[in-house]
Amino acid sequence: MAGTHVWHTQQWRDQAVTWATRRLADLGLRVTGPPEQPHVRPWSTLLRIPTSDGPVWLKASGPGTAYEARILQASQHWAVPQLPIPLAVDADRAWLLLADAGSPLRRELATSRNLRQWLAILPEYAQVQMALTPRVGEMLALGVPDLRPRTVPTHYTRLLSDHVWLRLGASDGISRDDLHRLRQLTPQITRWSEQLEALGISPTLQHDDFHDGNVFVRRSSRGVAYVFLDWGDASVAHPFGTLLASLRNVATWMDEPVDHKLLGALRDAYLEPWTAHYDRADLLDAVRWATRLAKVGRALAWRRALTGANGTERATYAEFVAGWLRDLLADDSW
Repeated sequence: MAGTHVWHTQQWRDQAVTWATRRLADLGLRVTGPPEQPHVRPWSTLLRIPTSDGPVWLKASGPGTAYEARILQASQHWAVPQLPIPLAVDADRAWLLLADAGSPLRRELATSRNLRQWLAILPEYAQVQMALTPRVGEMLALGVPDLRPRTVPTHYTRLLSDHVWLRLGASDGISRDDLHRLRQLTPQITRWSEQLEALGISPTLQHDDFHDGNVFVRRSSRGVAYVFLDWGDASVAHPFGTLLASLRNVATWMDEPVDHKLLGALRDAYLEPWTAHYDRADLLDAVRWATRLAKVGRALAWRRALTGANGTERATYAEFVAGWLRDLLADDSW
């Protein structure tokens, strides 16, 4: 497994392009120009490779997000069209070769500002989650992190004991007063977890960073299709935790005051596939509890993403571990 110190080298790029070229040739495609490397981050890098059938993307993941390659390799047999089908996978090196997914939703929103597009996207994503509930054991075996509600209290307690990641006392870290308050919250974390377990909504694959940069739109004569990318933060968890990132992302597009009516409509659209099996009041309770627990999940996702990062990279991004934990002290819910 590599990291930024390797991904910046010409030797690594040559090896990656050679692998991609061979895999593309197996598919009858040829590389038509030099690759571009749009970004190198501690958790992944991308190469954009022009081919005879348009651009393809090589994604290499770091050790903390390497399971994404295994998820998408396995998903070829799951019949879930919203997940991208890789052109090739090297699971040992956590490399994915992906066709171009279409137009990013973020680009479309920048032009249209039509946030109501999410009314179609969120229930479709919910259907994906429901379809994958029987795959939980398989996903755990692939190394997808286990954040099912009953595991969260243990994760939380261990995280609060890790003063390095908390950056205890640093300006961008957890203060000793906040740490005391977070520890006092432990019984509530346990209650939320137990309440979610008692409702019986099945855990599934939870993207955990489901925002407009990871939703892609394909338009054709057959209509509109969506592709959901970037599963490197995903976990096996309560499905409703996804609304933490999604609704916050939608809210960033809104002028003040925030349109809570639209946010409520988006939440309800997402919940619609579950309404045949659960009471609305129970679903709304589950959203409140799951989105709070998802803040622990976001802190853990950042810690995983920075596995193998150098000191400078950790100093740059580690504030997000502490930041998501501090967010637990805010009295908000969806």
